[in-house]
Amino acid sequence: MLAQSVVQESVRGGILLDSYGNPIEGATIRVQGDSVAGSDSEGNFVLLSTVPNGEVLVFEHPDFYVKTLTLGTETSVTIKNDSQPSERFTVTLFSRYLHTPEEVYVLYGKADRRSQIGSVSTIHTEQLNTTPAPTVAYALAGRLPGLYLSQGSGIRMPATGNNYVADLGGNVPRYFLGAPSDNTEFGISLRGQAPVVVIDGVQRDLYSIDPDNIESVSVLKDAYSSLLLGMRSSRGVLLITTKRPDTKEFKLSFTGQVGVQSALNMPKPLPAYQYAYLLNEALQNDNKAAVYTNADFEAFKNGTDPTGRPNVDWYDQTLKSSAPMSTYSLNISGGGRVARYSISGSYMNQQGLFHTSGQNSYQTNIEQKRYTISSNVAVDVTDDFLVDVSLFARVLDGSQPGAGMGALLSQILETPNSAYPIYNPNGSYGGDVSYQTNLMARLINSGYIQDNSRDALANIGLHYDLNDFVQGLSANAVTNISTQNITALTRRKQNTVFQYVPSESGEGGTYTQYGSALAQTNDFAPVSTSRLWYAQLSLDYDRTFGKHHVVGKLFGDRRVATINFDLPQTPSNLAARVQYDYEGKYFAEGAFTRSHVNVYAPGRQWGSFYAVGLGWELTREAFLQDVAWLDQLKLRGVYGKTGNGIDNSGYYIFRQTYSRTFTDGTYQQGFGRTNGTGMLENTPLANPNITWEKAHKLDVGVDISALDNHLQLTADYYYDRYYDLLQDRGKSIALIGFAYPKENIGENLYKGLELSATYQNNFGDFNYFLTGNWSSMATEVVFLDEQKRVYDYNRVTGESVGAYYGYIADGFFSSAADVASSAKLENIVVQPGDIKYRDLNGDNVINQYDQTIIGKNKPLSYYGLTAGFNFKGFDVSVLFQGAYNRDQYIRDGVMDAGFQVTGQSYGQAYEQILGRWTPETAETATYPRLSTSNNFNNTQTSSFWVRSGDYMRLKNVSIGYTLPFRISNRYGISQLKFFVNGQNLFTAASYDAVDPEVTSFRNFPIMRVISGGINIKL
Repeated sequence: MLAQSVVQESVRGGILLDSYGNPIEGATIRVQGDSVAGSDSEGNFVLLSTVPNGEVLVFEHPDFYVKTLTLGTETSVTIKNDSQPSERFTVTLFSRYLHTPEEVYVLYGKADRRSQIGSVSTIHTEQLNTTPAPTVAYALAGRLPGLYLSQGSGIRMPATGNNYVADLGGNVPRYFLGAPSDNTEFGISLRGQAPVVVIDGVQRDLYSIDPDNIESVSVLKDAYSSLLLGMRSSRGVLLITTKRPDTKEFKLSFTGQVGVQSALNMPKPLPAYQYAYLLNEALQNDNKAAVYTNADFEAFKNGTDPTGRPNVDWYDQTLKSSAPMSTYSLNISGGGRVARYSISGSYMNQQGLFHTSGQNSYQTNIEQKRYTISSNVAVDVTDDFLVDVSLFARVLDGSQPGAGMGALLSQILETPNSAYPIYNPNGSYGGDVSYQTNLMARLINSGYIQDNSRDALANIGLHYDLNDFVQGLSANAVTNISTQNITALTRRKQNTVFQYVPSESGEGGTYTQYGSALAQTNDFAPVSTSRLWYAQLSLDYDRTFGKHHVVGKLFGDRRVATINFDLPQTPSNLAARVQYDYEGKYFAEGAFTRSHVNVYAPGRQWGSFYAVGLGWELTREAFLQDVAWLDQLKLRGVYGKTGNGIDNSGYYIFRQTYSRTFTDGTYQQGFGRTNGTGMLENTPLANPNITWEKAHKLDVGVDISALDNHLQLTADYYYDRYYDLLQDRGKSIALIGFAYPKENIGENLYKGLELSATYQNNFGDFNYFLTGNWSSMATEVVFLDEQKRVYDYNRVTGESVGAYYGYIADGFFSSAADVASSAKLENIVVQPGDIKYRDLNGDNVINQYDQTIIGKNKPLSYYGLTAGFNFKGFDVSVLFQGAYNRDQYIRDGVMDAGFQVTGQSYGQAYEQILGRWTPETAETATYPRLSTSNNFNNTQTSSFWVRSGDYMRLKNVSIGYTLPFRISNRYGISQLKFFVNGQNLFTAASYDAVDPEVTSFRNFPIMRVISGGINIKL
């Protein structure tokens, strides 16, 4: 953008620097609204003498506050007849902490920010880079209004099993939506729906991309913004744009950071002596004999008999307090007059918390390693013809113990401290008839599992400027090919355990063997294979006629997804969209998409979708021209009909498929051999009328900028009605022995309000900002084909989507008389201390007629608040994120079951049961009476187990220091930055026995991460 100098014309020039002394590239210098110069990579700019003294220079850059200077008055410049300025003046711009570019990315293109009338929210790379994260999803929580993330696990849950099921009528894969995502630790919701992820114009896996390579992340929430997706348009879009080569000069950037992870909110199991005491109490409540004596209690407490009366803290013995995580990324870019290039590579290593053994030559800890490499080359074949080629490859290697991460976490959760010793006196693994596998043996001596994912992607984009034929017209083409192959290597083994019983004399003892030893297996399984091909053609038009500005697009695309060698899925779209504005004051837009997918029956494969929008920029009106403090006041609204029919409509379920089964009877075949009678059966019944789900979506909003654009406010209200939802008929009866297929009969309503506000300013070198967003969403089941309900309170229709349904707990039974006089579950014996349920219909029996909504029926509200500043090279940012009006069902069958683990003698018990009911604690009890049997009364789904899920989390803190440019430049370094950051540092929750986002300890815990690193740019 460096302005051209004219020989023999008087010129003057300068250099643009930020407050750190770094040169500013890409700034625009304007006079009376016209661009007269631009700054190069060293911050230099040149002005021709046609710009006279006294003119006001306006310096603009999206990352900096606008600055004005009067030429010749506020600058000291010697004018000389030469092609180079004889003297340069220095202009210092103060940076905006938050990036606010004039152009924003939209689906399959870019648009002027001030002309947008849809609901779009965006964050940029400087906010993403503050988060030490293996995936970009970690950095999104609390930053974008309307986007709600719930982190269910602290690490990726590896795929190690075969992901397809074969039947006689053809393979019916479980993953029929596209390539299986390797993400399992996050739930991502955009206004209640799972958004479609589009990366650089192609639908891809969010978790395959290096966070350091991202330029911006946007969420497209209204009907118009996502309409080109056709049958995927109802869900909204998570739009990711990666960094592209935009300079001809060589640049190099390296970022490395190393961190330490530690688990949040681990369970608190009872020590062995407390466990033994409370187990005796539970047995007595069940009219059974106690199994432990006072001597046992003392031995457990004092550790005098570690073999016979062990006290093993399994969490401490199997899990480490911390684990390392490291990420490194390198980017090189440059080019010449014709071509520009960018090459990026990254490496990430995240280790889990499992203890390991130095005797193993292989990895038994949970670990994931990710290697990525990407390249982009942009070639100007002619002034009008651009070719853009991108290549991407990823290798993801995961490991875990041979016993399996999930199985181990469950066993740690379920095993009491008093169950058995880790090792016997002779070094063998401890165990007994009830525990025939040893946790430590399964952790460090069960072999290993490796899962491997290999991804490759090639993308070619063509852009031809047709201005010579029609001004403002251009043609674009994109084609993309990607493959993914996931495999698992299982080398598993198992050890026997021994129960040691010392002799009465105290000399020696006997060992009794339990369980069976298994030699190490060597199994290799193809988990999933996918091949995706995508092609896109478009004609784009962008032209201004006086006061009229028109933007249009004709668009067509096709995607072919083949998963596990099954029949391909081939969605395609034909679309048109147009935008118009008059003087930047009045805006109108419209779009239409004709969408096709082959998973429906012939004659039902095409659908039509549309969207329209209007906007009004009031600050362009005469009645607001004199309001100096108001920079923008735009009213906008969008309405449209969208669809959702590719990812949820099954695998050709309009066809009837069959499976092979065998009769129960057998007959003799040869000597000692039996066989069954084979037959075919329908599985399941086909629905030839299945079609896509639909939605009518309305969004109205207002955008406000004030105080010289230092303050920005946005508000959106949306009303989305989803209908023809696939549901089971509640009144269906399987007359012929088969389940009925899903039908397009459901209807749900989602409505809500979203607010966001940002204020940023500076006092000299001190730049600061404060930004917040808040979202509230209410839902309603408008139609659900329920079975006939006798009472209105039994109905789910009219309640919130996903609301908890069960009994209302009414305290505990206080006495035998209370038990005798109160309503109870039929055929269930209860005692004082058991949960008492409310008899809603007054018939003195607790049954299905007493069930109603018990939770998750309030508008979910979530928010994020970020504050930060930079000053003389230092920068600090802090992010708080949270939610309220949020319920969670906390009973997971172990944590709150108390001695009632299926398949074992007695399971582990946790601190929750210390609040159990006894006659002495009846007034303060927070937990039912203890029992060792399966207490069907207390395990009913009820409001007793519903807790507030409200929480606020200190999600991220980042502190950095950038060395002054005058120092780093001496060593050829344009920027040298040191930083430390933390993730998930503190959580305040209404219920803190479990993490508010992880409701089951069978999942890997969420991690706190503290890391430090360096960024070097050349």
